Amino acid sequence: RALAEAAALVAKAAVTAALVLLALRSAASARPADEAAPPAGVGLAFALGQLAFGVCFGVLLSALAARRAAASSLWPRRAHSGGGDGKGDGGGPRWLAGGEWGLVAQMCAQAVQKYGLTEGERLGLVATSP
Repeated sequence: RALAEAAALVAKAAVTAALVLLALRSAASARPADEAAPPAGVGLAFALGQLAFGVCFGVLLSALAARRAAASSLWPRRAHSGGGDGKGDGGGPRWLAGGEWGLVAQMCAQAVQKYGLTEGERLGLVATSP
């Protein structure tokens, strides 16, 4: 995974640098150099750099997963079949085993707590601002 992310970062840097230099070169020939505004293509260069990162990272991760024959484990599947514990459809296959629901509830509570701690100040300021 680290190799895929490193390659994706190099692709992002290369695409962004090339497009920024191209935008600067075309802007220098089209207008005087004393203007303070950045050239028009600079924002697009950063967006396309992010796109290059995402595509490269996704392709490399997919290739690594396929090579290791782990691609099938990335898809959700039923935890077990049978063994009714009185919940749901009467003992058929389930996405989670009976004891894992407590872990799911705990992780959801932690996610809500993290959101509150991360964004709480901003939410409070937005709610009380005039």
